[in-house]
Amino acid sequence: MGIGFLKHAYMNEILAWSPYSNTLFGVVAPDSGNQTILLKYGTDEQKKKWLEPSIRGEIRSCFSMTEPDAPDPIPMPSRPAPFATATSG
Repeated sequence: MGIGFLKHAYMNEILAWSPYSNTLFGVVAPDSGNQTILLKYGTDEQKKKWLEPSIRGEIRSCFSMTEPDAPDPIPMPSRPAPFATATSG
C-alpha cells in the first residue's frame, strides 16, 4: 500500500470495528497479501489471469503450506523448525 507498517496497522485497527470493512475495502487475508505478491513479482500473464479478477472480486485466493514427506492430513508439524544460533568470533 505504500503507507508503511505502522500506518497500515492503525488502518487495520480502524477497519476491525466493522464486520464488513475488510471485504468492502479489499483487505481480506489472504487475498490482499497474494495480490501484493502478484503485483510486485507476477508476470503480465499472471496479473491478467489472477490479479485482475481478484481485484474485481470475481475470484478468491488461498494460501497453503505443507512439509516434505509429511503424511496427509498433517495433525501437527512433524519436525521442529531449524533456527540459527549466534557464534562468537
